[in-house]
Amino acid sequence: MKKIVFLICLSFICFSSSIFSQDILGNKHTSIYVVPSTLIDYTPHFRFGGEYMFDSGLALSLDYGFAGFMTKSSDFRSIESDDDYKFNVIRPEIKQYVFKSENTALYGAFEYFYIHSEHKIYNSYYNDEINGSRIDFKQAKYRKLKRGGHLKLGFKSLTADIVSFDFYLGLGLAERNIRYKDVITDSSIDVENKKNDWHGIKHDAGYSKLIHFTAGFKVGIML
Repeated sequence: MKKIVFLICLSFICFSSSIFSQDILGNKHTSIYVVPSTLIDYTPHFRFGGEYMFDSGLALSLDYGFAGFMTKSSDFRSIESDDDYKFNVIRPEIKQYVFKSENTALYGAFEYFYIHSEHKIYNSYYNDEINGSRIDFKQAKYRKLKRGGHLKLGFKSLTADIVSFDFYLGLGLAERNIRYKDVITDSSIDVENKKNDWHGIKHDAGYSKLIHFTAGFKVGIML
């Protein structure tokens, strides 16, 4: 993560002086892209999207991400099968490109995001939302909903007038809702050993608000 932030900051410094040249990126166009950085996210998933830019440098984009195919990794030790894990995310965004040069551009953006994930977990526990009591269980369905917004800064470069590389970072607020459903309790289970827990599990059920950070990169093709 620190390397990504460093590369973005370095790009801002190197290219902010290269402005008012030929506006290849500034022309009206549509692009499609993938987001490779999400494959190494703490909740790995595949994300892709599209963007439409107006002549004014204003652009609209929409990302969609999903998962359900990586649950055999060590990070998903509590998940017994691929069918148990579901993850979906949608991210509409509005951005304004500035300081455009022939092959580079900086932009500011606002992004809304909505994330839904759920899967079965085994031999664990959760803290009740109402009275805070701890409930040990043999099996439960874990569901996490998260929504919020980011203010983002980004740097985009173009290679061979068709392939784009987009680096971004942002900060915002989010609301998270954790639910445990279809709980099968078992007081005899030893849940003190957390080796069976996936690291993304949140044991406190209910709503919470948090500061949310985002960073990554996109690789796209201009149509």
